[in-house]
Amino acid sequence: MGNNREVWNANSNLTLQRTQYYPSGLPWATTSADNLSTQPYKFNGCEFIEMHGLDATDLGNRTVQNATNQFTTIDRFCEKFPWQSPYVHAGNNPVNNIDINGDSIWVTVATSVTNTNGTTTTQNSSYYYGNDSMGNYGFIDSKGSLYAGSDKFVTNLTTALSELRSKDNGKNLVDFLSKDKNKLEISQTTGMTQFSSNGKLVWNDNGTGMQIETTNGKQTTPSYIELGHDLGHARDKFKGNLNTTLWVNDQKNSIKIYNAEKSSMHLENLIRAEHTQPLRTMYDSTYPQTQFLGPNNTSLYNFMFDRSGFIVPYKY
Repeated sequence: MGNNREVWNANSNLTLQRTQYYPSGLPWATTSADNLSTQPYKFNGCEFIEMHGLDATDLGNRTVQNATNQFTTIDRFCEKFPWQSPYVHAGNNPVNNIDINGDSIWVTVATSVTNTNGTTTTQNSSYYYGNDSMGNYGFIDSKGSLYAGSDKFVTNLTTALSELRSKDNGKNLVDFLSKDKNKLEISQTTGMTQFSSNGKLVWNDNGTGMQIETTNGKQTTPSYIELGHDLGHARDKFKGNLNTTLWVNDQKNSIKIYNAEKSSMHLENLIRAEHTQPLRTMYDSTYPQTQFLGPNNTSLYNFMFDRSGFIVPYKY
């Protein structure tokens, strides 16, 4: 069974429509009131198009033929999936996958809803980061509309992602994640910003992050840069090159620092440099072996070719 949908009238005392669907969206059992035609939103709450016998569902970005489980137009990211047809819906497995008008950076907004009996329940709505039909970037719902609510975390996250996208390295990072096939969910924390290998990132949006050693001494990290650092971990995870070998293993204090931090610190310093922020010199001053920056603002772990073709330390 793929999806059950029941529509009531405004007084919640009359069922206008009750439909059960196969996972592809094809209905297999339907009961309805006489005025069903006034309610066009069917499978997953999306519009069902019956004109000229089309019998398709508008998912926002593309229209799917439910009987054949095929889209009517090709996937705009089809070059990423050469092993499957560009017309296939939900990876040809709608039981385990969903196709929505969006990509992979997600945020969930919890809203309190008062029921008819006076009780209150929490309703969760998910939004993905991308651009709408007018080219405006922000968090967008499944119908392609920009988030227009008052949730402070969504506002702060939108601002932080926009700040990152205002410069080249941050833009490349955010655009990669927003177009990648993997899903990255970002939620709020009052603790430390961090990425976990299950595709979830928690971000502290209070404006400033932890204190670190920089070229201008010990400073507090702007929260958008801290977000960029952990988005770097997500990028490496999705590309399959997240280095989970140990850089530091302090067994006495149960502290482990992984070599993945070297890649994210390089990205962090690229972002810092393009925003004219002081560079990060080391991961943790408690452990001198995590020194990252060498003489003349060069990396100890990243290299580049000079004009003569010689390999030299990367200079920020």
